[in-house]
Amino acid sequence: MKNLTFVIVVIALLFSGCGKTGGNPDTATILISPAGVDAAEPAIAANANGDIFVAYVVHTSKDAADVFVRKFTADGKPAGDAVQVNSTGGSAKSWYGDPPTITVGADGTVYVGWTASVSGGSDLYLSVSHDKGKTFDASVKVNDDALPAEHGMHSLATDANGRVFMAWLDERNIKHEEKPVLASNADGYHYEMALHTESAGHSEQPRKQHQMDTEPNSEVFFAVSTDGGKTFSANKKLATEVCPCCKTSLSVAPDGRVYVSWRQVLANGCRHIGVTSTNDGGATFADPVIVSDDKWQINACPVSGAAISAGENNTLDVAWYTAGDAGQPGLYTARSSDGGQTFGPRKLLSNEAVSGMPALLDDQRQQYFIFAANKTVEIKDANSASVDKIENAELPAAAVSGGKLHVAFVRKKGDARGVYLQGSRVD
Repeated sequence: MKNLTFVIVVIALLFSGCGKTGGNPDTATILISPAGVDAAEPAIAANANGDIFVAYVVHTSKDAADVFVRKFTADGKPAGDAVQVNSTGGSAKSWYGDPPTITVGADGTVYVGWTASVSGGSDLYLSVSHDKGKTFDASVKVNDDALPAEHGMHSLATDANGRVFMAWLDERNIKHEEKPVLASNADGYHYEMALHTESAGHSEQPRKQHQMDTEPNSEVFFAVSTDGGKTFSANKKLATEVCPCCKTSLSVAPDGRVYVSWRQVLANGCRHIGVTSTNDGGATFADPVIVSDDKWQINACPVSGAAISAGENNTLDVAWYTAGDAGQPGLYTARSSDGGQTFGPRKLLSNEAVSGMPALLDDQRQQYFIFAANKTVEIKDANSASVDKIENAELPAAAVSGGKLHVAFVRKKGDARGVYLQGSRVD
């Protein structure tokens, strides 16, 4: 009788999902990058049919990398081989703070943003696929400056009319003083001093702040394409004195308003999330607004941009990491109900989150927050309730479609990193 009871308990545990990563019975995890190569920096998007497109970077050497896109069906099964986006092998430049970006337009067109190494800096490119990721047209350069400079920490979005928006950090107007390439901190980790010294083959680093003693602040630039990414408008500067290693974000509201976020460096040394918006396709922008006074005064770059999600009725939700004196370190959220002009009090979503770029998704029924927490990727809803957890994972990117939440992440085995995909039923 005791043995029978034990068997019943084991069966009950298995069916409850306790034997699966995160305790979700509909969870499946697969390696999507080639085995044995160093792959990282995933980005993910879904089309209207529920198909999933994952972009990731294969680091072929210290100074060479390639961007790939692979398509999956709505149930997470591979739908073809990975396709290389950059036509010149090894030309891509990526690190954990500046992964590729990917989105799918209303007509099914797949757009991929990525940066390329050039002598003395990097350039921002957009690649477009009109056949669901099977092939990509020749890449189009987005930044319009001629002299070498750094362009990165970019974001990408499209609207219902087919316009393509890109925002990024730009150093065309920044003067750099001569400085050492590497510095060490007390715990023995090495950090590259400046964004423009990051190599394409940037090895996995701990999620800590970049030393910024000699690194100047950056600027936010913006451009729009009205012909499906064939050409871009003249680049428009949106902000100066911007934290140089914190990624930008873009979100398009149902009414067409476009929101842009970044981390602003204030006169008192605090580094807080800034937001602006445009309701005329980028011709004019509202005055920037600081989302929350976190009192995070730090002489370093947190490598922690914000995730933003624009909704109906002029609502804008923001999620970001902070370790300021205004409260305990962690992932916070705040909402604007007037188109980003003002924000309500911030809310602590998790005090276990670590620095990095969170994801904020809205499937019109529920919001989901996906973030890193000490080698674990956690998924929570707007009430801070746990939805799922992925162990031994970092650098998450996520998309929700057809009642399923798809999370791409990086997992390290031995000396090589790999990109994985997990789908969790959420409806």
